[in-house]
Amino acid sequence: MTQPGYGGYQMRSFLEARWAAFFDLLGWQWEYEPADFGGYIPDFVLLGPAPLLVEVKAELSLAGLKRHQEKIDRYVPPEYEVLLVGVTPILWVQGFPVAGLLRGPTWGYAPWGGRPPAVAYGIHHWNCWYGLRPSGAYKGTEYAFLPSDYVAALRVAWVQAHNRTQWQKESA
Repeated sequence: MTQPGYGGYQMRSFLEARWAAFFDLLGWQWEYEPADFGGYIPDFVLLGPAPLLVEVKAELSLAGLKRHQEKIDRYVPPEYEVLLVGVTPILWVQGFPVAGLLRGPTWGYAPWGGRPPAVAYGIHHWNCWYGLRPSGAYKGTEYAFLPSDYVAALRVAWVQAHNRTQWQKESA
């Protein structure tokens, strides 16, 4: 039997390994299973000006991801931001690419963001939080929606993340 692995970690799923590789390709620093909130362990924390917890679920839609919000709210203190992602890094809401759901004071969509000409990929909260996570690179007063030509680059990075992890299975 093989176990998924990436970055020196034995992970619980190949999807988690793929997300870890994707974070690396975006230049985001991360830690695996960083904390225990009374029996609930988030999959990742993205490091930056403020920690961003990440939960990975095998869901194909935002509706599927929404089913996991209650458990996160029950265990994770409200001062922590949480990003809930599924089997793809790009979902669509009203024509905008979103990574998943982001919890701040409330849950909202997590649109991909970046500001040309030098785009540092990030996500922000749909409900008027303008700072890009995890870098905090953009803190303006208007949305930092990702230019459409950069969406293709995210798709390429997701494929590259798959290629990095498909042969990284560690023997159990």
